[in-house]
Amino acid sequence: MKKDQVKKILIIGVILLLIGTTVSVTSNEIKNIDNIESMNECITCDKNMFEDVGYPPCYVMDYLPLSPEDELSPKPNTFSDCPSEFNWMTHNDRDWTTPARNQGPCGSCWAFGAVSCLECIINIAWDTPDLDVDLSEQYILSCLSASGSCGGGNSYSAFKYIKNEEKYGNYCNGIIPEDCFPYEADDSMSCSNKCPDWESKLILILDYGCWNPTYPDDIDTIKSQLINDGPVVTYFYANGDFAHWGNTHHNPDDYYSYHPHDSANHAVTIVGYKDDPSIGNGGYWIVKNSWGTDWGYNGFFNIEYGSLNIDNVQITWVKYNATPVASFAFTPSNPGSNDIIQFTDTSRVLIGGINSWRWDFGDKTISTEKDPVKSYSSIGTYPVTLTITDVSGNVDMVSRNIYIGDEVPPTTNHSLLYGTMGDNGWYTSSVGLRLKASDSFSGVDYTMYNLDSQGYRIYNNPIFFFGKTGEGEHTLSYYSVDRSGNVETEKSINFKIDKSDPVLRIIKPEEGGLYISNVKIAQELSTTVIVGPLISKFEIYDNVSGINRAEFYLDDDLVCIDNQYPYTCTISRKNFGTFSILKIIVYDNAGRSRTERAYFILFGLGLFGA
Repeated sequence: MKKDQVKKILIIGVILLLIGTTVSVTSNEIKNIDNIESMNECITCDKNMFEDVGYPPCYVMDYLPLSPEDELSPKPNTFSDCPSEFNWMTHNDRDWTTPARNQGPCGSCWAFGAVSCLECIINIAWDTPDLDVDLSEQYILSCLSASGSCGGGNSYSAFKYIKNEEKYGNYCNGIIPEDCFPYEADDSMSCSNKCPDWESKLILILDYGCWNPTYPDDIDTIKSQLINDGPVVTYFYANGDFAHWGNTHHNPDDYYSYHPHDSANHAVTIVGYKDDPSIGNGGYWIVKNSWGTDWGYNGFFNIEYGSLNIDNVQITWVKYNATPVASFAFTPSNPGSNDIIQFTDTSRVLIGGINSWRWDFGDKTISTEKDPVKSYSSIGTYPVTLTITDVSGNVDMVSRNIYIGDEVPPTTNHSLLYGTMGDNGWYTSSVGLRLKASDSFSGVDYTMYNLDSQGYRIYNNPIFFFGKTGEGEHTLSYYSVDRSGNVETEKSINFKIDKSDPVLRIIKPEEGGLYISNVKIAQELSTTVIVGPLISKFEIYDNVSGINRAEFYLDDDLVCIDNQYPYTCTISRKNFGTFSILKIIVYDNAGRSRTERAYFILFGLGLFGA
């Protein structure tokens, strides 16, 4: 501080010595903020869209997560002499492909590529080119979301989770028809929107895989797999020029010429090829796209070998077994001893029908009826096996346990994996909760939980609350169901998390200000100076657990505690140019705190203080 400033301050201080120095502390509390609008990250934002004046936009992926090396399958065998052309659209004068679809405003080409490939494979497996089962891409987006989203994904992952019978595969092998879950180009649509009887419509896959080709060395390998096994999914780099070309070229003999590229953003299905020595790279691939039937020729296109990286990224394949699928149901779901049980065959087959049934009821009794009735005289567990045969002689079987006399539901309890308890029942750290169910008879079938009324979902792994999104008051409801269908009464627990310190900001006095009788008359001093009374102001709030109290210290002496808004405290102290420190500690209801300090030179006699 400059010497002349100090002299002026001392003179003023002497004049005002008879004025009692009273420092009144108040706060401006910010209430819980409820009107902040959240911002959703834009998925497409024109990054994965090509616009061509006069034509619908074409969408590709923002990203392509390729399959890891340890999941790659071996390269298929390569024919020593591939024919000069092959096309599943014309093989044996029949079209084995299915109509091209339109993925719309969503980068879901990876799901369309997988579905397109599988639909063709099903036609081939049943030797029925016009079977044309229309499968649901939306089911993959909504129910198998681990495989990708509207931002991008992987066809191999789509097949992986179609076959997966655990959590990320929706607990079953198979995919459902389009009419059971119509496409909406929306990856936020809930899996619960599928049709009620979706399980009876599942179409199972037998195997799947992928391998990484190298252009031009593996052109014949791709051709060989295409001929031997059926269409395959590939990736390439679709750009605006390619999109425009397809909008203006609709002749089946046209092909997109060679354009080099080394990355990929779009998935398509290769259905054929044609060698042509007049073409620079020796021929072109025949490919099915997912930009609608107005693009290319009925949604298909031809592209020169090697162009846009079409045969240099990853090849994905799938296998399907053309056999019936055995399944059955029974009522009542929880039978007792001597109850009449109605068994119903729910088996399905895409072509033909089922002409024989064999039931083994697990108690040395057999039935060959389609829908038999049965009763058991003793309480216990009985393995029931149904074996079916279709009109072509294909056989399948399924087994399920029937529990007789199970009347007690399972019991579920919760436990804390980790979490630090603060004050008033608030956790002040991340929290992990585990649910554990038990059933001594038939065993636990599944556990359901509902967090904060967001809807029930199947419990598989501990529930964690991390970061700011986990803060607040929560209600967790849960129950379990055993294999006999007994349902536990719902239980609920409440818990609270506050991981953030309260907010405390000194508004007045401002650092470097000169205050006389509560009025700031100068700024940018090297030290804050207060002469006479000053009403200090603070911004104090906590948007999670709320403010519990504020403590005020003058030169380390606790002078006031206030737990009521606006958190005021009258502080009196006799001073004559003494350096002082005002310390404020604010506590929230979870026990978290925030401390701030104001440093100043104080002039006053405290004549009106206590």
